[in-house]
Amino acid sequence: MRWSAGPSVVEDDLVKQTHDYVVASGVLGIGYVLAMFAASVAFVNHLAGLMVALNRHVRALKIGRYASRVTLRGSGGVHAELAQHLNELAIALEEHEQTERAA
Repeated sequence: MRWSAGPSVVEDDLVKQTHDYVVASGVLGIGYVLAMFAASVAFVNHLAGLMVALNRHVRALKIGRYASRVTLRGSGGVHAELAQHLNELAIALEEHEQTERAA
């Protein structure tokens, strides 16, 4: 058994053979983390924009501005459906207000 303080020839060869792999793995890992961070920031920004538009519309309805309509940029699915329902509510409130005034 050899108990030396320095690396052996086998250890040197192992380091030489795996160095490129370790560097490439590190670069790919850092790239992945940065890509996921950028995607997360973009997604949160998109959700925040949707919430601002929906909150603005609800506040307008609360103060009686029934002509207000919500429009969402490039969204589909649940958010678009919610916006459609809020716009339908605004239309119903506006019509109800007009019939109350006429009566």
